Amino acid sequence: MASKIEWTEETWNPITGCTKISSGCKHCYAEVMAKRLQAMGMKGYEKGFKLTLQPHRILEPLQNKKPTMYFVNSMSDVFHKNVPFEYIDKIFDTITKASWHKFQILTKRADIMNEYFKTRKVPNNVWLGVTVENKNEGIPRIAYLRDISGVSVKFLSVEPLLEDLDLTYTQYIVMMYFWETKKSNVKKIGETLLLDPSTLTPVLKKLESKGYIERNRSTIDERNLEINIT
Repeated sequence: MASKIEWTEETWNPITGCTKISSGCKHCYAEVMAKRLQAMGMKGYEKGFKLTLQPHRILEPLQNKKPTMYFVNSMSDVFHKNVPFEYIDKIFDTITKASWHKFQILTKRADIMNEYFKTRKVPNNVWLGVTVENKNEGIPRIAYLRDISGVSVKFLSVEPLLEDLDLTYTQYIVMMYFWETKKSNVKKIGETLLLDPSTLTPVLKKLESKGYIERNRSTIDERNLEINIT
Protein backbone atom coordinates (compact mmCIF):
# COMPACT_ATOMS: atom_id res chain seq x y z
CA MET A 1 0.00 0.00 0.00
CA ALA A 2 1.34 3.44 -0.93
CA SER A 3 2.39 5.39 2.15
CA LYS A 4 2.20 9.04 3.20
CA ILE A 5 5.12 8.45 5.57
CA GLU A 6 7.84 10.72 4.19
CA TRP A 7 10.75 8.33 4.76
CA THR A 8 9.31 5.32 2.94
CA GLU A 9 7.35 4.47 -0.22
CA GLU A 10 5.03 1.59 0.63
CA THR A 11 3.78 -0.18 3.74
CA TRP A 12 3.46 -3.93 4.08
CA ASN A 13 1.48 -5.37 6.99
CA PRO A 14 1.70 -9.17 7.30
CA ILE A 15 0.72 -8.54 10.93
CA THR A 16 -1.81 -6.07 12.28
CA GLY A 17 -2.61 -4.96 15.80
CA CYS A 18 -0.39 -4.58 18.82
CA THR A 19 -0.28 -3.96 22.58
CA LYS A 20 1.17 -1.03 24.50
CA ILE A 21 4.54 -1.61 26.17
CA SER A 22 5.93 1.90 26.78
CA SER A 23 5.02 5.54 27.11
CA GLY A 24 5.81 5.91 23.41
CA CYS A 25 2.67 3.84 22.72
CA LYS A 26 0.33 6.26 24.50
CA HIS A 27 -0.89 8.07 21.38
CA CYS A 28 -0.57 5.23 18.86
CA TYR A 29 -1.63 6.31 15.37
CA ALA A 30 -1.88 2.66 14.28
CA GLU A 31 -4.50 1.92 16.93
CA VAL A 32 -6.65 4.84 15.81
CA MET A 33 -6.27 3.85 12.16
CA ALA A 34 -7.05 0.17 12.81
CA LYS A 35 -10.29 1.01 14.60
CA ARG A 36 -11.25 3.35 11.76
CA LEU A 37 -10.56 0.63 9.17
CA GLN A 38 -12.56 -1.85 11.25
CA ALA A 39 -15.53 0.51 11.23
CA MET A 40 -15.19 0.81 7.45
CA GLY A 41 -15.29 -2.99 7.09
CA MET A 42 -11.76 -3.18 5.67
CA LYS A 43 -10.49 -6.76 5.18
CA GLY A 44 -7.84 -7.68 7.71
CA TYR A 45 -9.14 -5.35 10.40
CA GLU A 46 -12.14 -7.36 11.55
CA LYS A 47 -10.52 -7.56 15.01
CA GLY A 48 -9.58 -3.90 15.12
CA PHE A 49 -6.24 -3.44 16.85
CA LYS A 50 -6.05 -6.95 18.33
CA LEU A 51 -2.81 -8.66 17.29
CA THR A 52 -3.61 -10.65 14.15
CA LEU A 53 -1.39 -12.57 11.74
CA GLN A 54 -2.23 -11.87 8.09
CA PRO A 55 -0.70 -14.83 6.18
CA HIS A 56 -2.55 -13.90 2.98
CA ARG A 57 -0.31 -10.81 2.79
CA ILE A 58 3.02 -12.62 3.20
CA LEU A 59 3.83 -12.73 -0.53
CA GLU A 60 2.61 -9.23 -1.48
CA PRO A 61 6.05 -7.65 -2.12
CA LEU A 62 6.88 -10.38 -4.63
CA GLN A 63 4.05 -9.17 -6.83
CA ASN A 64 5.62 -5.71 -7.12
CA LYS A 65 8.48 -5.78 -9.64
CA LYS A 66 9.41 -2.11 -9.21
CA PRO A 67 12.24 -1.58 -6.67
CA THR A 68 10.49 -0.10 -3.65
CA MET A 69 11.25 0.96 -0.08
CA TYR A 70 8.83 -0.89 2.22
CA PHE A 71 8.04 -0.04 5.83
CA VAL A 72 7.21 -3.43 7.36
CA ASN A 73 4.31 -3.54 9.81
CA SER A 74 3.37 0.09 10.11
CA MET A 75 0.26 -1.24 11.87
CA SER A 76 2.02 -3.59 14.28
CA ASP A 77 5.45 -4.75 15.49
CA VAL A 78 7.26 -7.61 13.75
CA PHE A 79 8.83 -8.62 17.05
CA HIS A 80 5.75 -8.62 19.26
CA LYS A 81 6.13 -11.33 21.92
CA ASN A 82 3.07 -13.18 20.64
CA VAL A 83 4.30 -13.48 17.05
CA PRO A 84 5.96 -16.90 16.63
CA PHE A 85 9.49 -16.91 15.27
CA GLU A 86 8.26 -19.38 12.65
CA TYR A 87 5.93 -16.70 11.29
CA ILE A 88 8.68 -14.08 11.35
CA ASP A 89 10.79 -16.56 9.35
CA LYS A 90 8.12 -16.47 6.64
CA ILE A 91 8.28 -12.67 6.54
CA PHE A 92 12.04 -12.74 6.12
CA ASP A 93 11.82 -15.48 3.53
CA THR A 94 9.75 -13.12 1.38
CA ILE A 95 12.17 -10.28 2.10
CA THR A 96 15.10 -12.42 0.97
CA LYS A 97 13.33 -13.48 -2.21
CA ALA A 98 12.29 -9.89 -3.00
CA SER A 99 15.93 -8.81 -3.27
CA TRP A 100 15.11 -5.83 -5.52
CA HIS A 101 13.23 -4.12 -2.68
CA LYS A 102 14.48 -2.60 0.58
CA PHE A 103 12.62 -3.21 3.84
CA GLN A 104 12.60 -0.96 6.91
CA ILE A 105 11.75 -2.63 10.21
CA LEU A 106 11.20 -0.49 13.30
CA THR A 107 10.53 -1.99 16.72
CA LYS A 108 10.07 -1.12 20.37
CA ARG A 109 10.85 -4.75 21.22
CA ALA A 110 14.58 -4.61 20.58
CA ASP A 111 15.32 -7.42 23.01
CA ILE A 112 13.21 -9.87 21.02
CA MET A 113 14.72 -8.65 17.74
CA ASN A 114 18.18 -9.21 19.18
CA GLU A 115 17.24 -12.71 20.30
CA TYR A 116 15.80 -13.53 16.88
CA PHE A 117 18.95 -12.56 14.98
CA LYS A 118 21.29 -14.47 17.30
CA THR A 119 20.53 -17.54 15.20
CA ARG A 120 19.68 -15.90 11.86
CA LYS A 121 21.39 -13.72 9.29
CA VAL A 122 19.97 -10.30 8.49
CA PRO A 123 19.16 -10.05 4.76
CA ASN A 124 21.20 -7.45 2.87
CA ASN A 125 18.09 -5.51 1.86
CA VAL A 126 16.89 -4.93 5.43
CA TRP A 127 17.16 -1.79 7.54
CA LEU A 128 16.74 -2.37 11.28
CA GLY A 129 15.69 0.40 13.65
CA VAL A 130 14.44 1.02 17.17
CA THR A 131 12.25 3.72 18.66
CA VAL A 132 13.95 6.00 21.18
CA GLU A 133 11.19 7.98 22.85
CA ASN A 134 12.94 8.74 26.15
CA LYS A 135 15.93 7.87 28.33
CA ASN A 136 14.47 5.11 30.47
CA GLU A 137 12.66 3.07 27.81
CA GLY A 138 14.26 4.18 24.55
CA ILE A 139 18.00 4.41 25.23
CA PRO A 140 18.37 0.76 26.39
CA ARG A 141 17.04 -0.41 23.00
CA ILE A 142 20.08 1.05 21.27
CA ALA A 143 22.42 -1.51 22.83
CA TYR A 144 20.26 -4.38 21.54
CA LEU A 145 20.34 -2.90 18.04
CA ARG A 146 24.07 -2.22 18.18
CA ASP A 147 24.71 -5.85 19.14
CA ILE A 148 23.17 -7.21 15.91
CA SER A 149 25.84 -7.74 13.25
CA GLY A 150 25.64 -7.80 9.47
CA VAL A 151 22.98 -5.07 9.14
CA SER A 152 23.30 -2.88 6.03
CA VAL A 153 21.56 0.08 7.70
CA LYS A 154 20.71 0.71 11.34
CA PHE A 155 18.49 3.64 12.27
CA LEU A 156 16.79 5.29 15.22
CA SER A 157 13.34 6.81 15.34
CA VAL A 158 13.91 9.54 17.91
CA GLU A 159 10.58 10.56 19.41
CA PRO A 160 9.44 13.10 20.23
CA LEU A 161 12.50 15.39 20.30
CA LEU A 162 16.22 15.14 20.97
CA GLU A 163 15.82 17.61 23.82
CA ASP A 164 13.96 14.91 25.76
CA LEU A 165 17.21 12.90 25.69
CA ASP A 166 19.18 15.98 26.77
CA LEU A 167 21.19 15.88 23.52
CA THR A 168 22.03 18.69 21.15
CA TYR A 169 22.14 17.90 17.44
CA THR A 170 25.97 17.74 17.41
CA GLN A 171 25.97 15.47 20.46
CA TYR A 172 23.42 13.23 18.74
CA ILE A 173 25.61 12.94 15.62
CA VAL A 174 28.60 11.96 17.76
CA MET A 175 26.52 9.36 19.60
CA MET A 176 25.32 7.93 16.28
CA TYR A 177 28.99 7.45 15.38
CA PHE A 178 29.64 5.61 18.65
CA TRP A 179 26.58 3.39 18.42
CA GLU A 180 28.28 1.86 15.36
CA THR A 181 31.96 2.17 16.29
CA LYS A 182 31.90 1.63 20.10
CA LYS A 183 35.56 2.71 20.52
CA SER A 184 37.52 5.49 18.82
CA ASN A 185 39.70 8.55 19.38
CA VAL A 186 39.35 12.27 18.83
CA LYS A 187 41.25 12.28 15.53
CA LYS A 188 39.15 9.52 13.94
CA ILE A 189 35.88 11.04 15.14
CA GLY A 190 36.83 14.46 13.82
CA GLU A 191 37.89 13.10 10.43
CA THR A 192 34.72 11.02 10.05
CA LEU A 193 32.26 13.70 11.15
CA LEU A 194 34.23 16.67 9.76
CA LEU A 195 34.41 18.31 13.17
CA ASP A 196 37.47 20.31 14.25
CA PRO A 197 38.99 19.68 17.71
CA SER A 198 37.76 23.01 19.10
CA THR A 199 34.17 21.91 18.35
CA LEU A 200 34.56 18.23 19.18
CA THR A 201 36.41 18.40 22.50
CA PRO A 202 33.70 20.26 24.49
CA VAL A 203 31.04 17.98 22.95
CA LEU A 204 32.94 14.91 24.16
CA LYS A 205 33.40 16.42 27.63
CA LYS A 206 29.66 17.12 27.84
CA LEU A 207 28.75 13.58 26.75
CA GLU A 208 31.16 12.20 29.35
CA SER A 209 29.56 14.32 32.08
CA LYS A 210 26.16 12.91 31.07
CA GLY A 211 27.49 9.36 31.35
CA TYR A 212 27.14 8.47 27.64
CA ILE A 213 30.87 7.99 26.98
CA GLU A 214 34.11 7.56 28.91
CA ARG A 215 37.59 8.77 28.03
CA ASN A 216 40.69 6.78 29.04
CA ARG A 217 44.39 6.98 28.29
CA SER A 218 45.49 4.52 25.60
CA THR A 219 47.40 1.52 26.95
CA ILE A 220 49.54 1.67 23.81
CA ASP A 221 50.30 5.39 23.78
CA GLU A 222 49.43 7.38 26.91
CA ARG A 223 49.48 10.61 24.90
CA ASN A 224 46.25 9.49 23.21
CA LEU A 225 42.75 9.24 24.64
CA GLU A 226 40.54 6.27 23.81
CA ILE A 227 36.83 7.06 23.86
CA ASN A 228 34.23 4.36 24.54
CA ILE A 229 30.46 4.37 24.65
CA THR A 230 29.16 3.35 28.09
